[in-house]
Amino acid sequence: MKKLILAFNIIYVFCANAQYTITSSSNPVVGDIEKTVSTQTTNLVMATTGANKLWNYGNLTPDLGGISTRTYISAASIPSVSSFPGANIGYKNAGDYYTVLKYNATERTEIGSVIPSNSNKTVYGNPITHLTLPYKYGSGSSDTYSASSNGVTENGSLWTIGAGTGTLVLPGYTLTNVLLVESNITGVITTTSGNFNYGGKIHSFYSAATKFELFSVSSFTLDGDAFMDGKINAIYVPAAGIGTYAKNDFAFTVFPNPAKDQVTVSFNDYLKEEKELVVYNLLGEQVKHSEVRCWETQTTLNLENLKPGIYYIEVKSSSSKGTKKIIVE
Repeated sequence: MKKLILAFNIIYVFCANAQYTITSSSNPVVGDIEKTVSTQTTNLVMATTGANKLWNYGNLTPDLGGISTRTYISAASIPSVSSFPGANIGYKNAGDYYTVLKYNATERTEIGSVIPSNSNKTVYGNPITHLTLPYKYGSGSSDTYSASSNGVTENGSLWTIGAGTGTLVLPGYTLTNVLLVESNITGVITTTSGNFNYGGKIHSFYSAATKFELFSVSSFTLDGDAFMDGKINAIYVPAAGIGTYAKNDFAFTVFPNPAKDQVTVSFNDYLKEEKELVVYNLLGEQVKHSEVRCWETQTTLNLENLKPGIYYIEVKSSSSKGTKKIIVE
């Protein structure tokens, strides 16, 4: 009995302190929509690095006039994609601006950008790899890059490190098992009127709650002028609207669907946190409830007592939640 209790305690501690790792399973796919909301710079500071940190940005004020949207599209949908060998996905910003990417199991690389309305293309002759995958606390990578566009050239260096783990506090939200990625960048832009030097640091926060950044804070200089910037994932700014992650911010699958007697719920990040499953009918009434331990990869819900119809399964943890519709026959 003592051995059983000891084993349970070891598993519980492991689950409670599981560190998030960025893998290709969190790469964006075609149809995803990412929204970020800028913050006012008052109280905006760079994060402290190290393990088991508390990053408290709960007193920041989102700037609802600074909402940015990225819509992820197929490579074939990018204008002039033939100019970007290796591209397999991209995103469209507001207006007529496309960023071209190469995302796979081992890397997240930016290849270039294009503005078709004025035939402006920026092609990275030496692409910039933002992250090598998998990426976790203690990981590190470095890269050099070069680009050219309409007589303007850019050359720079980027190095990143998995610089911290801990708890992130945003206005109204607390997220656990968060990974801090620090990116350091230096470069020079050469134009006909001279050279412009830039450099800076970006702190980006990630967790299993969503495939996109939870929050980022950056400090940069451009030709001697300094500025700071903060961006919050719009999931955590209710006033910005719903739809930051078009799928679900908690990654899970349900099968079979439609179902009869039972349904299986499978979790992509099953080692991360304890989870709670709740089934609601169309009236919003709770009709089923189940607890899932953090080491379980999936669970089965008995549906025998439910009338045929449409229901919603909600999966909740301490840092995120997601909902899927099921049909009971």
